[in-house]
Amino acid sequence: MYYATTRGIPQLYYGTEILMSNKGPKDDGLIHSDFPGGWVGDPVNAFTGSGLTTQQKQAQEFIRKVLNWRKTSEVVHSGKLKHFAPNEGVYVYFRSNEKEKVMVVLNKNKQEKTIATDRYSEVMGKCTSGKEVISGMNIIDLKSINTCNVCYHY
Repeated sequence: MYYATTRGIPQLYYGTEILMSNKGPKDDGLIHSDFPGGWVGDPVNAFTGSGLTTQQKQAQEFIRKVLNWRKTSEVVHSGKLKHFAPNEGVYVYFRSNEKEKVMVVLNKNKQEKTIATDRYSEVMGKCTSGKEVISGMNIIDLKSINTCNVCYHY
């Protein structure tokens, strides 16, 4: 989420979208292994999703949703960035312009946290509702947010 919503052009290394990694020696040839799929007989094909684990498919769908949303999000392309010091393992920043605001909440804790939003009133202003970008779920009350890692658009 961070790479897709902060300043600049997001750069993801190939395979990130399917949690691709290589354990073992830091041999350049091993680190840069072939992307799975594209050839007849490949047991795993990241292009079609065949042979990917559930976790890999979820990661691929998450990256797809975030980057497709980003393509049409003017506020992420040219909006101002305002961030707040992390508090209890939760980092919050905003992208905003004259028309819209995006609140990004990153939680490094292993469990969900509920955060009060009054701390962010200088950016949120009178915003009382929003929409979660990944799920599309409407958030009716923004007084507090129960979150893992989310991005709210309002």
